[in-house]
Amino acid sequence: GLATFLVALGWEARAVPGQEGAVAAWSQGFAPHAIIVDFRLTGGRTGLEVLAALRHLGCHAPAWLVTGETEPSRILAARESGIPILYKPVDGLKLAEMLDAVLTRSEPPRD
Repeated sequence: GLATFLVALGWEARAVPGQEGAVAAWSQGFAPHAIIVDFRLTGGRTGLEVLAALRHLGCHAPAWLVTGETEPSRILAARESGIPILYKPVDGLKLAEMLDAVLTRSEPPRD
């Protein structure tokens, strides 16, 4: 839903299904300027694992973690990651403002 909203605002956005989709997109040359990843993904994976896999491949785009998590250990893991957290429901306009602020400062090169 967020990708569709950002596209409607004029951004280029791509939604991918989980870690395999993210790694495949990167491997095929897609270099995101920002990453927004949900904490809880299908198959028991987390967005933190997806981000770690992308970082390992050389993707250093700024990232945000989206969550509606209520389980205390998972909330702690999200906070300890150091990645900014957006709590559901995410305000799309505030997200677009944050993206604009970060991306107009610098665009990370693809390694």
